[in-house]
Amino acid sequence: RLSPLVEKSTQETMAPKFGDFGKDASDLLGDDFSTDNKYEYKTVSADGVTFTPSFTQSGNSVSGALSAKFSCTKGLESTVKTGTNGKTSVDNKYTPCSGVKINNTVNVAPKLGVTVGADYDSAHLFGSVNFDALANSLSFNASTGASSCNFWAGVSGKFSPASGVSGLEAGLQYNGKNFVAAANTDCAFNSITATYFQRVNGNTSVAGKVAHSSKGDNFSFAVQTNNGGATRKVRLASSGEVAFSYASQVSAGTTLKIASIMDATNLNSAPKFGFQLKMA
Repeated sequence: RLSPLVEKSTQETMAPKFGDFGKDASDLLGDDFSTDNKYEYKTVSADGVTFTPSFTQSGNSVSGALSAKFSCTKGLESTVKTGTNGKTSVDNKYTPCSGVKINNTVNVAPKLGVTVGADYDSAHLFGSVNFDALANSLSFNASTGASSCNFWAGVSGKFSPASGVSGLEAGLQYNGKNFVAAANTDCAFNSITATYFQRVNGNTSVAGKVAHSSKGDNFSFAVQTNNGGATRKVRLASSGEVAFSYASQVSAGTTLKIASIMDATNLNSAPKFGFQLKMA
């Protein structure tokens, strides 16, 4: 199972989002390694509403969530989410025309909040702005480049009347024939991250990540193989953490994931295990 972005990386027709720079490597290094136990079931009602209840056990705590996704009119998609954590929100995404998307999020509980934003995507430019009414702040990001040379550059940041421009970051991404290389940094170069993803063949992919920050340097490496409808992953980190995951579609619409994480620097500590079951 390869990332959708990787599948089309060599034939990208639209500019990637700044937040998606290095997404292929991040997905391989991060997805499927959770040791929480989770159950998720997706079903569609007769009138087209998609309900997704889920339950998660993390340590000694158990939480639940429910989302309902529906469309009242062409181009408009709405999602209502609520959970045992007390949070309830309504997300609306409207696509008036190709390449333009208007979004709105209303947090109903536990604290009222409203954000409004817009995205623009074309063959050479992606831009996004979002206004948080409660915080009176504007977040923005933009990326540009050309699919002909497979090279992209982007920036992101925030603006508020109180603090001006802050949180500026910049990034680069290059999409090769069967690999994607990306790097991100803040403008002070205090936090730098570089990622690399390569599809070795139709069944095997590898990814690596190197990060530098004021907290120190670290790196991680992962291998993914696909065979017979099953996905296997192994991740090694400079911290000494070793993680394994196995995912398989046991039946139509049903996926089982098993993950384990152990500390190679302390073999006396018991490894952690997690199970996830998703049904649709």
